Amino acid sequence: MKRWYLFPVLILMAISAFAVDFDTEIQPIFTNSCVGCHGSSGGLSLVAGSSFNNLVDATSQGYSPAVRVVPGDPGASVLYNMVAGTGVYGQRMPQGGQLTAEQIALID
Repeated sequence: MKRWYLFPVLILMAISAFAVDFDTEIQPIFTNSCVGCHGSSGGLSLVAGSSFNNLVDATSQGYSPAVRVVPGDPGASVLYNMVAGTGVYGQRMPQGGQLTAEQIALID
């Protein structure tokens, strides 16, 4: 009977092991690959301190009513489709290059 008490703890540990930290894993991708075009000016700032709020659950200006990042649903996220080069929301980003498969998987 005591073993069943451990099951929820194990599930929570497994989920947290696969969690991605935005500030240490995602923001560096934006800083190195995206801020040149999406700096603090313009329609979308991806600089540290503002990128999360500008992306997650935010309506895309160019593809409204689509959302830039839909948590848990990369196929519905404008950002994921653009970095993955699906063609659903315009051309692949970043312009002039592409992210690695590992970087795209983190954004997924």
